[in-house]
Amino acid sequence: ALAWLARARRLADQADDAPTRLQALVREAQLRAYAQDGPGPGPLLVQAQALLAHGGPAEAADLHLVRVVVADQRADLGVMREAAEAVLDLPADDPAVASAHWIARVNLYTLALNQGALAEAAGHAAVAVSIAEARGFPAYALVARFLDAHLGVLTGEPEPALALARGLPPGWEGDLEWHDRGVALAVLGANRVPHQPRVS
Repeated sequence: ALAWLARARRLADQADDAPTRLQALVREAQLRAYAQDGPGPGPLLVQAQALLAHGGPAEAADLHLVRVVVADQRADLGVMREAAEAVLDLPADDPAVASAHWIARVNLYTLALNQGALAEAAGHAAVAVSIAEARGFPAYALVARFLDAHLGVLTGEPEPALALARGLPPGWEGDLEWHDRGVALAVLGANRVPHQPRVS
């Protein structure tokens, strides 16, 4: 994928196609950020940021989310917050940008949680649920509800997690990606909440 994106960038340069070059830069930076080996995404992000005027909100949202990942890896909480909030400043008419808003809210939730700001974290979780419900992202809505329930676990109020567990439909685990499923199971396990087994 990285080789293909590098080729796409070269072709975009030859054609003087700034929008395509921007998209390739952001995708390559995203892959390099998650790979955490080889050349880092920093120079790619600098180039992409210089081309943002040639893209739209979706490209800007993707770029800022890569900045969140890089800042998190470097434990730079200030940049992490700034990049996540930059996503929220973008119009969310496009479903891709609405999805980015949800991701940014979850990142801000995590940041607030790690800093012990539970009320702020609860606010981000509530907005994440609202975004997911309004835009028809059921898996995202479920994850955000688990995040909100986790705050109750931390404050000695397990009933939200218990109520959430009682309402889970059969096979709910299959709707979540592995990381989100791990978060959900951790919340349930913290309460020793019985949950319905996954239906094959």
